[in-house]
Amino acid sequence: MFRQSSRRLAAAALIAGLALAGCASAVTQPATRPTASAQPATRPTASAQPTQAAAQPTTAAQPTESQPGEPTRAQASQVVSSFLAAFYEPTAPVYLAGNLTFQASPGQLLHALLGLPPQGWETFSVGDPLDRPSEVLFVPVTFISGAEHLHYEFTLVVERGEWKINGASLVRTDSPDEPGSMWRELLRADYTSDGLDETYYAMKTDVQAQASFNDDYLSANATTVGGLLVTQPGAHGPFTWLTVDRFGVHIGTKSLRTFAPGDEPAAFLLAFDPGSSYLISMLPLRADGGQHSEPLHINWYQHQGGFGLAPRPSDGGQPQEPAAQAPDYRAALNIGEVARRHLRQEFPDRPIVAGALAVAGDYAVASAVPAGMEWRTLFMRVAPGAGYEVVYDNIAATSEELLARGIPPILLQQSEAASVIGATMFHTNTPAYGGADGVITVDAIADGYARVTLLRGPNDELTIYLRDSGQSWEWLIDGQTFAPAQLDELGIPATLR
Repeated sequence: MFRQSSRRLAAAALIAGLALAGCASAVTQPATRPTASAQPATRPTASAQPTQAAAQPTTAAQPTESQPGEPTRAQASQVVSSFLAAFYEPTAPVYLAGNLTFQASPGQLLHALLGLPPQGWETFSVGDPLDRPSEVLFVPVTFISGAEHLHYEFTLVVERGEWKINGASLVRTDSPDEPGSMWRELLRADYTSDGLDETYYAMKTDVQAQASFNDDYLSANATTVGGLLVTQPGAHGPFTWLTVDRFGVHIGTKSLRTFAPGDEPAAFLLAFDPGSSYLISMLPLRADGGQHSEPLHINWYQHQGGFGLAPRPSDGGQPQEPAAQAPDYRAALNIGEVARRHLRQEFPDRPIVAGALAVAGDYAVASAVPAGMEWRTLFMRVAPGAGYEVVYDNIAATSEELLARGIPPILLQQSEAASVIGATMFHTNTPAYGGADGVITVDAIADGYARVTLLRGPNDELTIYLRDSGQSWEWLIDGQTFAPAQLDELGIPATLR
């Protein structure tokens, strides 16, 4: 179920990133999005050094040992990685601290707000937090662009129990051949058979492999790396096909597989075997060089036009139908906003409320309703680069119709969270309520009660409590603040407050 942390600043930052009309603190994203996770590849000049964004901690932010309820140091690196992966998406401002969102000027670009390379980068690498006494936590980041590497330090603070980025500064620049570089070129080859060579980069590591593949050829031709990047020239400069790092396997901002926070591998044993069952094999390693987890096998799939994980033997050699699950908070906001934009074309003057019901693999489903109109069910697919796009609009879709379009029929299954969203949308669309304009997310469900948020605009969240009557979910109370006695009288459990 959804995390229960307070999201007022995060939601405000997200809406600012969407640049809704009337938002005085809008943070503007670039008008075009590069292919996959690649940023524009033009190299920034070393003479035009970005200025350091103001690092004004809002709380003491660097726990040496994580206490219950406090974010861990490893989670700080994950926040920075997620932010950079989503840099060209509306969700990117969610990761910023409140002081940055408040000081942003209307239309200000994210790179200008943080002092990042103004002309982009090909890819990036995030390191472990630095051991440096301070009220903020420092996380090193290397931006790779052309023949130059730019080394930055991001500063993070804790806001409402989560790491937030509140600044970044350039430390130094170097070329890929200098000792300070984190990456080295492994090889160039046209394994994708499209007439253009890919470049395969390996992240340097000090880990000495003790484990090996259960294949003599792979073991004899393996090298130990900290991660893998696959890039290729494109119409607008190089772009990144594939990234494998300690956080997981990523195609653009989509993660094909992730490692548990706090239990990431320290390095990988990497081997190529073109023409065999697996093009790329990577064995995750612990810091002592032992095997961390099962090998990752990656192939190029021509019919999909991209890299992908090969089915594991434990899967019977066949890809399994993705399981349906509730989207996380950021995905729920993205899906809901895509649904609203889709219907806004038909109903430009009506309030529209939407909510993400479920995700399954690369697909998602949402409900949306313009005030006073019929409900719509929208099926979506992950768009190139990141985010979602509507691929089918049919409230009465059948399993056969979804299968014909490659959409997992499991998205038709009703979940408890979907029932809560449906009840909330029904209430907001009654004549007495008069309609609502925003995105609904489910914060938590416990003991027959649910807490829901209706995000209506910057700094405008409505909290809603519902109760399961046994027949349906009933709307109990809504507002932005509640007296404990009110919630006690309604029987709302402490876990939902």
